[in-house]
Amino acid sequence: MNKRQILLGLIILSLCHMGKAQDKKGKLSGSFETINQIYEKDNKTKAIVPDDKFGSNSYLKLDYYIGKLSMGLQYEAYLPRLVGYDIRHKDQKIEGRYLKYQDETLEITVGNFYEQFGSGLIFRSYENRELGINNAIEGVGVRFNPTDYLNLKAIYGKQREFFEVSDGILRGLDGTFDLAQYFDLNESHLNVGGSWLSKYETYTGAQEDFPSQVNAYSARLDLGIKSWSLNTEFVQKKDDRRIESPNRDITGHALLVNSSFAKSGLGMNVTFRALKEMSFYNERAASGLNLLVNYLPAITKQHKYSLLNIYTYITQANGEMGAQFDLYKKFKKGSLLGGKYGTKLEVNMSAYNDLELKNTVTKESEFLKLGDSKLYRDFNINLSKKFSKSLKTKLAYAHINYNKSKLQGGDSPIVKSNFLAGEIEFKLKPKHVLRAELQHLWTKQDKKNWMAGLLEYSIAPGFSMFVSDQYNYGDKDKIHYFSGGFGWAKDSKNLQIAYGRNREGLNCSGGVCRFVPAYTGLNISFSTSF
Repeated sequence: MNKRQILLGLIILSLCHMGKAQDKKGKLSGSFETINQIYEKDNKTKAIVPDDKFGSNSYLKLDYYIGKLSMGLQYEAYLPRLVGYDIRHKDQKIEGRYLKYQDETLEITVGNFYEQFGSGLIFRSYENRELGINNAIEGVGVRFNPTDYLNLKAIYGKQREFFEVSDGILRGLDGTFDLAQYFDLNESHLNVGGSWLSKYETYTGAQEDFPSQVNAYSARLDLGIKSWSLNTEFVQKKDDRRIESPNRDITGHALLVNSSFAKSGLGMNVTFRALKEMSFYNERAASGLNLLVNYLPAITKQHKYSLLNIYTYITQANGEMGAQFDLYKKFKKGSLLGGKYGTKLEVNMSAYNDLELKNTVTKESEFLKLGDSKLYRDFNINLSKKFSKSLKTKLAYAHINYNKSKLQGGDSPIVKSNFLAGEIEFKLKPKHVLRAELQHLWTKQDKKNWMAGLLEYSIAPGFSMFVSDQYNYGDKDKIHYFSGGFGWAKDSKNLQIAYGRNREGLNCSGGVCRFVPAYTGLNISFSTSF
């Protein structure tokens, strides 16, 4: 019997024993989620239908709290996995088991846990079920706050790899010192911090001087004075060679700078980021979203409209430099532009290029030197206006230049697209709301023009139904991606049922994306917590 089985047995026994005295001594909480899809053949979209014609991802999480101790586990089942998920998501197993002690200054976790250093540029372990990501650390995690102005973290362990663990070992330290608290600075905050992360993976190949250990370091500053703030972090990753390039010294760098200002209905935010060789994996042969050590989301606007998500930016971890600018303005009620109920304006711009090449043979780039290839340009405006107690409207425009060959591979010209959307929400009577949405995207490249529409009817507090369609009328196949369904929610329970076509493309969450193939069928999902 291995250590993982022993820990699991202890947690199950503890949960069973303590559950009997739940009302007197402790608290049991949990959540359950299941997503199920039934697929059918669709000659129009040529979607691939799995042999089983059924997919199901299910998760049950249990946590028990008693005094300063807590423990838990997570059951997962992929019977079989949903389309688009990695083929290594299969079968069922109890994972996510942990034991934790926590008091006012100290927290110790043994088993599976999540953690983040700084902004995540150097290290982040987390779960995102929509993307199929769960890179929890299996080992020991410690948080120690000896004073109000000093926070320390330490981690040691291996990363989760589906239902197994990685070969690589992670060790790390992180500290944050609150200077504003220490010096009693009023109306401001000033933090400095730093991190160290080490990855060790045994190397048994023939290459001489091949590093088994990779060290990464970061330094960060967080400054705020009244309505203005500045956050910055710099990372250096030492020689991190890959299987495909064993002779190349791959040293990575990252710089992130964010500044914001907010006052009297006006908000502005500017973010700059440069990355060079920042793909950081727990194993040197890993790729994609599996076994990523750090967190590098796309720093662009996360669009709510479906057609705009056709051309979503994908972080170029090994070479990118760019920035994003946000402006938020709320026009006061009673003003010329605000009207009776006020008006909200949002303007967003982002631009990213690759880095300048230092060596055309090895493809090594120069950090903080802008390259010639324009990867992404996005300019968008969103206007929200309420005309009465029962009528709300939104207008949106966007212009996007998308280097598809660089971002998704292949040989495609830069896609230059324009987008326009209108949205209206009308309260028919108390608790009854009708919402309509119309979108249009036009371009001369790729699959050319699209139109989309959505009609949604909701009855508060927990019922809604919708019909929608995305029509690629500019392409030769002229496909309608129709969909319809309803949702029901009460307390913590949520049920959603929908049927329709789903186009292939990128599915993104929190700035991280995975590719999803086209499929047609029925989708049933249910979630609850207790």
